[in-house]
Amino acid sequence: MTDNPPELLSCFGKLLRARTHIHELVEAMNAFRDEQHYTFDRYDNSDADTDPLVRVQWRVRVIEPIPDTWAYIVGDAIQNMRSALDHAVGQVARQRLGFGDADVQRCRLQFPICDSAADFRKARADLQKAGMPQDVLKALARLQPYNNGGDPGLGLAELRDLSNLDKHRQITVVAQGIYDSDVTVDPPLELVNKDVKRGPLTDGMVFATVKWKRTPRSGELVLRPSVRYVESLFVPWRDEYWPVGVVLEMAFTDVVLAVEELVRDHMGPLDAYFMEQYLDGADEREDKILGLVATDDQIREFRASLGEAARLGSTRPTGR
Repeated sequence: MTDNPPELLSCFGKLLRARTHIHELVEAMNAFRDEQHYTFDRYDNSDADTDPLVRVQWRVRVIEPIPDTWAYIVGDAIQNMRSALDHAVGQVARQRLGFGDADVQRCRLQFPICDSAADFRKARADLQKAGMPQDVLKALARLQPYNNGGDPGLGLAELRDLSNLDKHRQITVVAQGIYDSDVTVDPPLELVNKDVKRGPLTDGMVFATVKWKRTPRSGELVLRPSVRYVESLFVPWRDEYWPVGVVLEMAFTDVVLAVEELVRDHMGPLDAYFMEQYLDGADEREDKILGLVATDDQIREFRASLGEAARLGSTRPTGR
């Protein structure tokens, strides 16, 4: 084993570049929100006492759509995260096997991301042929997304697929509406119908229509609107839009931990500092990003959609 270099390992350098792109995107999103390019006009009949229903509708007004350039920033962040995994495997080969750049290229070493044990066995055979140590192969097996209850969720499998998508066509970033509204009155009103559109918001569209059964009341009827939007990615293989902040933050955490798992014995002081700083704020950062992009109910629904086994089996930290 050679001495630890004083500079960051290239895998951590790639992660820093990914983090820079994520920060750039967050700043752009915050500035865009401040300019209120997407607004919701509310129409309701809360004062129409003779109508047996309380009817509320929100229509979208788009002053300026989400910039296309955001997709390039997202793509850059994704590609740097994917590269960090491959760089980590290459670093192990250099440190443990004495490989040079030509050897890494000749053996086509990369971090395998497999959806099944059968697929990983094929990838493992190639790595074994190159001489990859058994402890590294076992670590790679533990990190595979198929371990997460059969659903890779937002882990490495999604990163791989988004990386492949970005290589061949532009990722789509759109504004997707978030609805979390109700009425306050004593006694409470009974919900009759709620229709909330999913997908990208367009100018003039009716985003949400809600009806409650009107009842005699002693107090004032108060509408508590909480309708907003979240910047989202279209995930074609799931036919869903996912909040871009959630996708990038959760993928980044999985990649950081996977990289650290592989190269922890070869890390220098700056690498260790990177890991310490990242892990110290991991829980707070994840809670913050989820809170920014979704309501409490939507966060619960989103996590449930990933599958309980996938969430509990994740490699994400709970604090160190």
